[in-house]
Amino acid sequence: MATPRFLSPYNGYIPAATGQAIAFVRDPKKFKLNEYAQLIKSPKPVGIYSYLDPDYGTRVVTDEEFAWEDGDRRPQNNHNLASFKFESFRCKRRNYGFTLGYEAIENAEGSFDPKMFHQAGILTQAMTNKTSRVIKMLENPTNWGNNHATADVLNGGFGGWDLAAADPSSPYYLAIRKTLNEAVRRIVLMTNGMVTINDLRLVISPGLAKTISETDEINAFLKNNQFGLGQVTGGVANQNENYGLPPRYANLPIIVEDAVIVTSRPKANGAPAVMDVDRTFIKSDDSAIICSRVGGLDGNYGSPSFSTVQLYFHKYELTVEGFDDPENKRYNGNVVDHYHEVLAAAPAGYLIEGCK
Repeated sequence: MATPRFLSPYNGYIPAATGQAIAFVRDPKKFKLNEYAQLIKSPKPVGIYSYLDPDYGTRVVTDEEFAWEDGDRRPQNNHNLASFKFESFRCKRRNYGFTLGYEAIENAEGSFDPKMFHQAGILTQAMTNKTSRVIKMLENPTNWGNNHATADVLNGGFGGWDLAAADPSSPYYLAIRKTLNEAVRRIVLMTNGMVTINDLRLVISPGLAKTISETDEINAFLKNNQFGLGQVTGGVANQNENYGLPPRYANLPIIVEDAVIVTSRPKANGAPAVMDVDRTFIKSDDSAIICSRVGGLDGNYGSPSFSTVQLYFHKYELTVEGFDDPENKRYNGNVVDHYHEVLAAAPAGYLIEGCK
């Protein structure tokens, strides 16, 4: 029973809905996954792609084996053939959905639109799950062949990124830049120069972004960089301004993968998930990933591609479907995603471990 109270100017009326709703549902277009992965439409749910001999075009053991003297038979280069292997994939279909009764929809009128809220929510769920799957794939060293190493190995013993210094006498001098320079050198070498620094981007977590933004190395770069003033005053557009980082470093665009995932069920008391327990950033803080994405967001099926992360999808790519169910007086909303993530070109990227 409600508590009795005396009439006053503040309680003698029925509250009216303002129409304002507080919700933290992310626009799927704002997910950073779109900046380092490439989408490729597959004509079938099951397909294959070919991995061709990466050394073939640059394999020159001796000059003599190609020599052809006048009057001699043309060299029979039967040994000069490329190896190849087929890799298969299967697109897995997923459905993210909700069901709302007609009465629930009608009774919410004037306060918020439950259909729109839930529709936006399941779109975000779909992108969150896709991002999580891609990051797990990228953070697994066994997927990278030889293209993974610790920061300390790559920078020649100058340590992790958390102590990166700007003083030439420091044992951690330019630890970040030295790491990135060596990783890029290895990528260019492993791809026979087909992938250049212009195709690459650096993916890090918000935690690692915070750590390196506080180092002397990055602060000295911002202080001495010709664009530093614009970044400090807001005169230069910078998607990394939340983290105190420049938009690029060592000629690599920096992408802070800030997608959040909640891994617990709703609580009966309505309490939100606990920060850093069951509400975390998807990307871990210990590693950084260099990815290539040659071309735009959409790739062509069957065409050669040097993009590190490829998402093959069949028919459905975040497809929104809604169904009225008059018999049961309810509405069913859905988002269908039919895809498979592939680390197709590991030599065109690098997993940097032990960053902090």
